[in-house]
Amino acid sequence: NDMFENANKVTPKIGKIIDILQIQSGCLLARMTGSGSTCIGIFNSQREAIKASNFFKEQFSYFTAVSSIV
Repeated sequence: NDMFENANKVTPKIGKIIDILQIQSGCLLARMTGSGSTCIGIFNSQREAIKASNFFKEQFSYFTAVSSIV
């Protein structure tokens, strides 16, 4: 995303969230969407995505959602 650098300067939490997403088990890709209102992670499996989602809910009280493409 071309806006990442500027969005991260304004809100460094975006980069931290992406860093944490990237180290979650099974994360293939972590990015922000648009101007940084949402960060997404693409995972190997739905199980790993749910585990990461639960981690973010428990550790940071963030709203999370898991969707799968079958």
